[in-house]
Amino acid sequence: MTKLNVDVDGDKKPDFQVDFKTLIMAVGMVVSLTLSYAMLKTEIEVAKTLPKPMYHKMTLGLLIRNWIF
Repeated sequence: MTKLNVDVDGDKKPDFQVDFKTLIMAVGMVVSLTLSYAMLKTEIEVAKTLPKPMYHKMTLGLLIRNWIF
């Protein structure tokens, strides 16, 4: 495996090593989370435009009664 040396403080000495496979997995996770967030945000915006559901007292009462019994 290829190891990538990372110098954080600029002293020309590697502070830690990152495996190439680990780096690709981390980038993939960030991309996946970003896309999931964007899709969720889009779905929320669509849901805001939908009409609100109408609940009647009779329907709600039946639901509660069926849930209890």
